[in-house]
Amino acid sequence: MHQFVLIIGMCWATTLVAQPFLLDTTFRANFDTWNVNDIQPTIDGKIFLSGQIKFDGDQSFRRCAKLLGNGELDTEFPTFSQYTGGGTITPWEDNFYVNAGGLPRRLGADFLPDPLFQPLYNDPYFAYGSGGDYHVYPDGSLVIGGTNHLDDPARGFVGLYNFIWFTNTGRVDTTKTHRTGNGHMTFFKELPDGKFIAYYGGNFYDGRPTSYIMRMHADGGLDTTFNTGVDWGFAFSFLPLADGRVYVGGVFTKADMPNDTLHLIRFMPDGSLDPTFSNFHAFRMQELDGISGGVTTIYPIDGNKLIVTGAFETIDGIPHNSIAFFDTTGTLLDLGESTGCGNYDYFNYTYGTISGITPNYDSTAYYIWGAYHGYNDGITNDTLQRFVSRLTLVDLALGKKEPEVPARQFSLYPNPAYGDVTLSFDLPRRTNHGHVTVTDATGRTMATHKLSGQQGQVLLDTRGWGAGLYTIACILDGTVVQTEKLMVP
Repeated sequence: MHQFVLIIGMCWATTLVAQPFLLDTTFRANFDTWNVNDIQPTIDGKIFLSGQIKFDGDQSFRRCAKLLGNGELDTEFPTFSQYTGGGTITPWEDNFYVNAGGLPRRLGADFLPDPLFQPLYNDPYFAYGSGGDYHVYPDGSLVIGGTNHLDDPARGFVGLYNFIWFTNTGRVDTTKTHRTGNGHMTFFKELPDGKFIAYYGGNFYDGRPTSYIMRMHADGGLDTTFNTGVDWGFAFSFLPLADGRVYVGGVFTKADMPNDTLHLIRFMPDGSLDPTFSNFHAFRMQELDGISGGVTTIYPIDGNKLIVTGAFETIDGIPHNSIAFFDTTGTLLDLGESTGCGNYDYFNYTYGTISGITPNYDSTAYYIWGAYHGYNDGITNDTLQRFVSRLTLVDLALGKKEPEVPARQFSLYPNPAYGDVTLSFDLPRRTNHGHVTVTDATGRTMATHKLSGQQGQVLLDTRGWGAGLYTIACILDGTVVQTEKLMVP
């Protein structure tokens, strides 16, 4: 299995304007190799780690461990095999899913394996190929990415698949339609309307051509109304917005701008670049060589700012070591001097990365984690920090807030339409005076449907409309609050 390290660049700024985070030097993790890929703070002040971790005296890597409140190893927590941790952690009810050995595994509230969830590789219909991302639904069922094998000839699923559903007991869900293509489903994220945005290392999916960053319907089918034109690179992080736009972090290019390497961008709902966001910042590495470059984390904070992390040492020529701040217009904020993580060498490669940031259980502090030695908050340079650090939020007073964009009131599926189309609406309030209208390209009204309540669905029958592009408008109290285009082939 290909091993890569999640990372976050390094952050300096030219002038000391404000110190957003102060380092808590009472917390120091006491291990020296190799990387932490995710963490989960607990209510008792401890931290569950997932990654490749080796403490003094360990003969092999641990894929998971627990730290005490001061960063020392919790020796009461047992050491497990690689199939108990290593990758992304997702809380679910009182339990946790964790990417373990390339496939998700469910752990209980004590972070011990849950016997009610069987390892996926034991399913008779499934065989592990290569791992990818996963998503957990509210009932504990999940869908996994990657490229894996199915052998279910009775239902016609035989061969390699990129999007596979499982029940909350760890068995292949035989009621779902699994999806395949010619690439690898590495990272994906659920959107507010139930669809998914994904980084997919291929150009053909679900029977149709696609780009490397694509959008899927809730059932995994390709959404052909979203076209990014990304034809090279990697996307590591997605941050969706309620209005259908989405931030993407990574390192990639678009077919219509091959000379521009993109790292931090915002897409419009149709996949075009958001012209109100600064999409062309230059993120660069210098000494780092043990990692894949690019932005790996986009974390919203303070209502109008983004914490951005990745494999970079400068942004637009300004030193930034592992962590940088932007406002929501894409303006790089000058919030610290000489801040960020330090580098270290391991097997002749130089690392200096932070894989993510998250608040502790009561949001009184933040933890960062990754693959680094040392952290400098601009006031204190603690060379003894290792892989996980605790920060206190002090000042985020700078930055401007972009104008609010109204949230989407409805979504359509499928689009293009082949017969019936489901219009799902989620209004800001209950209404008895809302409706949707459908008009053709000449402005002729094809249909009108009343909206009742706050949430629900309306079925549109497109048979008999004729091929063309139709406009769907949502009207509340006489005001048009959203329009969408519907293609009827």
